[in-house]
Amino acid sequence: SKKYAHYPTLTASAQYGHSSSAGDATTYSLSLNMPFYSGGLNSSRKRQAYEQLNEANATVDKSKRSVIQKTRSAYLSVSTDVFKVNARKLSIVSRQSALTATQASYEVGNRNVVDVLSSQKELYQSLRDYSNARYDYVIDILKLKNESGVLSPKDILDISRGLVGAN
Repeated sequence: SKKYAHYPTLTASAQYGHSSSAGDATTYSLSLNMPFYSGGLNSSRKRQAYEQLNEANATVDKSKRSVIQKTRSAYLSVSTDVFKVNARKLSIVSRQSALTATQASYEVGNRNVVDVLSSQKELYQSLRDYSNARYDYVIDILKLKNESGVLSPKDILDISRGLVGAN
């Protein structure tokens, strides 16, 4: 470790040998290594390693904060999308009722064809808005799953099956 690079080291060893002429022999040795001052190289390396560790920790923290922020944002988008889809669905019911009433009034002569066409246009706008809200919901669900790390190929297949079934 760079932290202990400038400390002295002590090495111990033992050696056992047998020779036919000298018999058994055991040798013990100790070795002390005292590093000389190297112009601050070891201290500099230690500081550099410490700074690299701090930088890596800061990068990890930044990544964590980013993931948390993106996940929260995606969750809020999904929550908002649920309300939008429901509101657009109610709008369709309301516009359909208005169209029915306008058509009935046209048939008895109280309304003209422009009023009927205007009511139809509003109904179709509500249908378009409802489709767009559902699309936004699906996209935001995928973003939320992606940010939280649970997006899988099965999710894409389920959406594809839903799109095929919707036709």
